Amino acid sequence: FTLTLHKFLSSSLAVMSEIVAFSGQMLDACRSGAEIPFQRG
Repeated sequence: FTLTLHKFLSSSLAVMSEIVAFSGQMLDACRSGAEIPFQRG
């Protein structure tokens, strides 16, 4: 049970950090007034 809970928590944390990083990028793009924020990589 603990192992399953640990797996679930770590995957949730991974998803959360992905979302946080993504919204951070969006905020940076908006702040710098980039006209084409999606033209990356």
